[in-house]
Amino acid sequence: MNNIYLTDLIDISLLQRLQDSFSAATGLAAQTTDADGKPVTQRSNFTEFCSKLVRNSEPGHVRCEECAKKGAECTLKSGKSEAYRCHTGLTDFSAPIMLQNQMIGCFVGGQALTEEPIRKKCDKYAMELGIDKDVYWNAITEVPVIDKERIESAAMFLFESASVLSDIAYGKYRALESAREMENVSNMKSEFLANISHEIRTPMNAIIGMTEVALREEMPPAVKDYILQIKNAGNSLLSIVNDILDFSKIESGTISIIPEKYELMSIVHDATNILMNSRGEKDIDLFISLNPTLPRYLKGDSLRIKQVLLNIANNALKFTSEGYVRIDIDYETVDENHLNLIFTIKDTGIGIPDNQLEDIFESFHQLDSRRSRANEGAGLGLAICKKLIETMGGNISVSSKCGEGSIFRFELIQEIMNHSESFNIENKKKLHGFALISNNNELTFMEKEAKKHSIRFTSLDCFDDFKKYAAEEGSQTTDEKIYFFTDESTFDSVINDNTKFFKDVVFIVFTDYKSFRPSTGNIIFVKKPLSTIAIDIALSAHEAETNNSKKSEKIVFTAPEARILVVDDSLVNLKVVSSLLKPLKMQLETANSGFKALEMLKNNYYDLVFMDHMMPEMDGIETTKQIRRQYPEHSSMPIVALTANAVGGAREMFLAEGMSDFVAKPIEITKILSVLENWLPSEKIIRTE
Repeated sequence: MNNIYLTDLIDISLLQRLQDSFSAATGLAAQTTDADGKPVTQRSNFTEFCSKLVRNSEPGHVRCEECAKKGAECTLKSGKSEAYRCHTGLTDFSAPIMLQNQMIGCFVGGQALTEEPIRKKCDKYAMELGIDKDVYWNAITEVPVIDKERIESAAMFLFESASVLSDIAYGKYRALESAREMENVSNMKSEFLANISHEIRTPMNAIIGMTEVALREEMPPAVKDYILQIKNAGNSLLSIVNDILDFSKIESGTISIIPEKYELMSIVHDATNILMNSRGEKDIDLFISLNPTLPRYLKGDSLRIKQVLLNIANNALKFTSEGYVRIDIDYETVDENHLNLIFTIKDTGIGIPDNQLEDIFESFHQLDSRRSRANEGAGLGLAICKKLIETMGGNISVSSKCGEGSIFRFELIQEIMNHSESFNIENKKKLHGFALISNNNELTFMEKEAKKHSIRFTSLDCFDDFKKYAAEEGSQTTDEKIYFFTDESTFDSVINDNTKFFKDVVFIVFTDYKSFRPSTGNIIFVKKPLSTIAIDIALSAHEAETNNSKKSEKIVFTAPEARILVVDDSLVNLKVVSSLLKPLKMQLETANSGFKALEMLKNNYYDLVFMDHMMPEMDGIETTKQIRRQYPEHSSMPIVALTANAVGGAREMFLAEGMSDFVAKPIEITKILSVLENWLPSEKIIRTE
């Protein structure tokens, strides 16, 4: 039971209701904590002395948690509810929530005085906590003074309530244990496979982890290469073990499909990052093409869809040594509220012999080992994909030609949750796109993407051809918006020094996935892989910035008293934002995850929060919801989405989810200045010449 937590057994909403009822009945403060004294519910009837003064000081917050834990431990030893004095002299009481002989939580109440406060003692406490003595004294004199009998009665009420919660926790624990035992009995075969897999995973995690640590040390190149090979082999074995675990669940019928509302663009974004890392140093192209009219929100099991997509696409990357891997996502309308979502993954790899096509989705099937000797695997990946797709009511197929490549296709019926399109392509201007791209695969992709965005497309052989066009059109009136698409090497060697002569032309430059070059002026850098999303963001971001630039350029100010929190899982992005905002002299703090942001907001107030969207574990939208839910005092704090998810309608989505505003990446200082001027308190903005 060491890993059992209070919230595993009792719903937070039930704890909150019971706590609020206790507080309303007694007039005392209350809160529920875990076994370590950390709160799991929102505060009920807390005095301003505790909530806004003592707990907002760092030493005070730590001491309050220690008091709560100490009080529960004392009550646990005595077997009854007992009142005790906290570190500030207030009377508190607590009762442990038990699971057999283990404390899993604590019900805490009190925050009252049993006698009038003494000024000398209060001055001493204030000094220890780093709080102004007069402020401390004025706050504590507002704390209610209650007689001991009433305190003891409330403490007994609290103790009985905690006993009831302990019974509920034990009942839920026994129910979970019984369900687990029944599952074990009915799945002996799968349990055996799972146990073996877990036994392998434990040492493999240690091997992979230690090799990662070792690779950071200085060592001879040959030794480093040996360790790197060990790490790669460990990752391959771990991938096989994961397949076995999934396969065992499918075979036993315990695999779960959980349909939920999801955004398709989010799946594509996550999959893109993973696949580019999987590609490694291979000199092959990855393309992701989407139908722009795809509905933004669907209902299905997004986790399983992403799992299937990644498995098939990773296989394509694994068996392709030159050429490209292309993912196409399209749909067919089924009825007003449903569509048939179609994924097609095409590669130019080694292909599959005709005599093996029929068995490609069978368990433990692999291609002829003589043709795929360098690619490890248990042959379970495609079998798992087929089972998952069929469990979700879809179908999967493959066609291939040996030596030329393969095409995998899977389809799923999905419910439409919102009919608004994923891309808001509505060009009021005529668009003309020129391309000087040395990679034929990229050129072909851009020709097709140009049609989706209603761009008249012209492929060039050299930059002089564009200069000639510009010279000829310069003497004529044209209402076309000009875009110039090119790759990084061509831009650096031929075009870069000439952009200043074409200020009305937007240059969109394709860069390596690991490259970081901030966009500036009429030059937009787009990291590979090339995708419909990336192209749309590049076009939308520049258009939005053009519309706002005149207003933003006039905003010149500093805000040395303003406190800003930037939340982003990318250290590079945090550095970029910090550098951009440095001239404003603001008090800037950063958090590299949603969980870290919640922790920082517990004891701090910020004038504005810049929030990334796509973050692991807890994304920006969920973090925003948790902030609004857990910290009512931050309900009006501006939270601005700062994200690369800038496709049409993104702003409306973020506002609907509780955010205050939206800034698109690539980050432009003019847009951030405009947002800051709009949301920062006017008294903290100092105008400069």
